[in-house]
Amino acid sequence: MRPLAPFIAASTITFYLVGQMQELGVRSEAYAKDPKNPYAAQIAREESHH
Repeated sequence: MRPLAPFIAASTITFYLVGQMQELGVRSEAYAKDPKNPYAAQIAREESHH
């Protein structure tokens, strides 16, 4: 496992950063209200609570 440690660490960081970028993209103003966005209803509920 020791030789694979850098690859495991890099994979973990990559998955985390790609997930964060996806979250930012889905919640951007351009796509937050798009009816094709699968998270549009969830975003609308969260915005109504604020």
